[in-house]
Parts: sequence; C-alpha cells; structure tokens
Amino acid sequence: MRGVTSRRAPRPSAPCPARRCARPLRRYERRPAGLRALSGEAGAPGEVVVEVPEAQERLLRALEEGSTRNENSLSPEIKSVIDECIGSLEGGDKGVSSPTASGLINGRWKLLFTTRPGSSSPIQRAFTGVEAFSIYQDVDLASERPKVDNVVVFGDEAGVLRVEAEAVTDSRPRAGFVPRRGAGIPIFGKSDSSPPSCADKRIDFQFSKAAFDLKALPFKIPYPVPFRLLQDESKGWLDTTYLSPCGTFRISRGNKGTVFVLQKQQAEVEEEEEDYEGMGLLEVIRRGARASAVRAAIDKTVGEAAGSDSLDDLPGQWRLVWTSQGETASGIQKFATGFDNYQVIGGACETLQNVALFSKSPPIVLRAEASCALDPDEDRKLNVVISGAKLELGFAEIPLSFIKGTGFVKVQYVDDSIRISTGSKGSVFVHARDDVPDY
Repeated sequence: MRGVTSRRAPRPSAPCPARRCARPLRRYERRPAGLRALSGEAGAPGEVVVEVPEAQERLLRALEEGSTRNENSLSPEIKSVIDECIGSLEGGDKGVSSPTASGLINGRWKLLFTTRPGSSSPIQRAFTGVEAFSIYQDVDLASERPKVDNVVVFGDEAGVLRVEAEAVTDSRPRAGFVPRRGAGIPIFGKSDSSPPSCADKRIDFQFSKAAFDLKALPFKIPYPVPFRLLQDESKGWLDTTYLSPCGTFRISRGNKGTVFVLQKQQAEVEEEEEDYEGMGLLEVIRRGARASAVRAAIDKTVGEAAGSDSLDDLPGQWRLVWTSQGETASGIQKFATGFDNYQVIGGACETLQNVALFSKSPPIVLRAEASCALDPDEDRKLNVVISGAKLELGFAEIPLSFIKGTGFVKVQYVDDSIRISTGSKGSVFVHARDDVPDY
C-alpha cells in the first residue's frame, strides 16, 4: 500500500440538471445578487434566480446520455441533438452579451464535450481523446497578467500537464501584441484568421510555457515545445459564443475550428464524513479517509495511549501506510514515499534502513542506510545519521553517496502492530509492522 493520503475529485459547481433523460429538470439557477442578472425574479436573500434556457437543459441531458466528450463516439441521434442545442444557444439572446468583459468567465472550467475537425491540433485531439484524462481550462482575465491555461489531469496519483498562455481581450488589451495571422504549419492543424463577430467575445492568447507535474517525481518536466521560437504558431484565439446567465456553462470556438462545451467548477465542497467512531487507525486509513479524518484518528490513538506504550516495540520491519509530507521535506523523500516504502530498525535502535520498492519485476530498489540512537535529553526522539544509499537494479548496484544527512524521528506511538512518528521536517508517518520483501 502506498504511503499517500486519499484525495477526492472536485464536484461540479453548477447543479447540473442532466441526471436522466426522463427526470424533470430544474429551470432556474441561483447566483449572488451582486452579479448582473438577466431575470429579476427574487430568490433567497442575497441571490437572484436566473432562468436556464431550455436548449442548455437539453444539451446537458444529451451529453450525459452520450457519456463521452468526443463527438466521434456519439450516436448520430445524440450528435444531432447536441448540434441543434449548440446552434440554438449560440444564435439566441439568453447568454451574457459581453462574456470576456464579464467576471463570470473567470474560474476553472471542465471540458464536457469537444468536436474533432480535421483542422484541429493533433496534439489537442490526442489529449482530449483519452477519456481517462480530465481536461480543464483556467481562465483569469482579472489579474494583472490575464491568462488562460489548459490543464490535463492524468489521474489523482499520476499528475498533470499545465500549458500556460497569456491572454488579451478588448477590455484587457496589451501594448504591442499582434494576434494570430497565418493558417500555420499543417502538422499543427489549420488556423482561421477571421476577425471576431463582435466586441468582448474573443480571447487572443499566446502560449508561454508548459510542464508536466508528476506525483512520482520531485521536479517538473518541461513540455518539449519551444513556444518562444514558434512565434505566430504559438498564438491562437478562443471565441465565447455562449456564456450562461449564471456563469456556470460555456460554449467556445477555437481558431482551428474546434467547439468546446465546458462547465465551471467550484472549490471542493466538503462532504459529510463517514462515521469512523470506534474504528482503529489502520481501518480508517484502509477505508481511504480524508487527511483530516486520519489526523483525528492519529490524535485519538496518541491521546488514549498517553505515553503508556513502550519503545521496546520499536525495532523491527515496518511498512509505510500513510504519510503527510512536510513542506520542507526533501524531494527524494517525497518521491520515494510515493512507492511501496519500508523501514527497518535494527538491534537496540542502533541502525535504520529505508527501502523504496520502485518495481518488483524487474526489481528496482532504493535503499538508504543510517545509524541511529535514542536522544539522551529528549524522550521518544531517535537521532538519525544517513551515511549513504544505493539503487539496486536486479543484480547491479549503483552507489548514491550524495544521499547523506542528519535528522530525527520522534515516536508518537508504537505497539506491536502500528507506529506513528514525525520527522525533523514536519512530515507525519504511519507504519504497520510487516515483512520487508526480499529484494
């Protein structure tokens, strides 16, 4: 079991009316009264109730029934409904009239649907074509440097790709900026250079940088595209053709002919926690509880023991089952604890060995050696001196002599099955007694 805390995906911000096609839909959405309303019907104090266009409801229903964001995977009947609803919303007058000048456009947007015309970018088609990836667009036109970033989330335990772009709009111009002009290099798709249909609908942008941020690595990997050298090819535009009155639903068209349907995301809404009363710490962790629940179980375990546990149980072989890494923890530690991780305390707490199992077949193991001793002045504190490490690749070994240092481990609780400890850089560890694999 990997030593990581559990994470939950953020909930959609808008109360999406698309549940089942036969289910009656809500015809109204709420937003703060301070935002410009298109309907004057009063809701709860401080809110204005805004009517949801019927075409928006039908579009969300069709997207849920289709269960995919890619048009090529839809039935002809559902695709026809989607096309009809998009056309109706874009051609109607129910949306925000000047979307890029409205604060409603700012925020994180999740991609619900996209077209895949032959003129679109093949890189874009590749990422949006993998349903396991979540695609977001972060729009911030209110900051000192307006931007529109595209974010690909590969999975909670995998990481993300963030592609950053500087943004320019009619209300937020930038001196000297020249919008995209040419059709571009064919291998990157074909760009349209048509002017916007009206003011305050277009976001001109220029990609500036990008990087992969993978959970398994303590550093970011630059995206292998030299945006600064591509000049005009690094630019593009995005027209917002429909922004819902409450600012939770958007349709946009890009310079390479792609249509995007997006829904705004809110900060994660706290859900009611499962009742972990009466459960042991290991069971709480096994159930994938949030960090707050695990920390509560840790505090309860330590508090109930009140120092009655014995450090005689400390020597042995331990498997990491949960950790919360401190901000100043080393990159190597953060990297290694993302894999199966073990700790062996030998003798009378005189030696310590950290073992990170990267792969079982072929066996790839990082093994760090250290000496340790109980602190003579501070109770339950184990001083540690790391003398070196090695990377074991099957029968080959690569010495990593640069991995050295000093620190400490403070034991909060230990018995014959579980150990709770904190490190010198603020990390918290929960280990379960276990056999270390023979690698």
